[in-house]
Amino acid sequence: MSGTEEKKKKKVLVAAADGSEEIETVCIVDVLRRAGADVTLASAEHSTTLSMSRHVKIVADTLLSSIPEDEYYDMIAIPGTRATRSLIPALPPLCIPFSYHPITSPYPGYPILQAGCLGHS
Repeated sequence: MSGTEEKKKKKVLVAAADGSEEIETVCIVDVLRRAGADVTLASAEHSTTLSMSRHVKIVADTLLSSIPEDEYYDMIAIPGTRATRSLIPALPPLCIPFSYHPITSPYPGYPILQAGCLGHS
């Protein structure tokens, strides 16, 4: 490094489940990776192969259950649909280390993360 500090990549977890919207999932992962984020697509199922809402198969990077509770993420994104509602209770241990930007959530005590929080400090 030459006198300037190297900018650290933001770490993002995208949690998806069978039935998640394929377009939302792929667009979130694609846009964030193009922006330089270190994105991990995690499956909430027992397999890394997900069957999306229109039966498109997508292979996740890892299983949500295999991510250590003390793993740090700058942002957690959850593609919409009813299928991903079940993911909300699984995420709080992963949310503890960072300050997040809550929006109205149908799940008391479980704030939803906005895509705009990637740049928070």
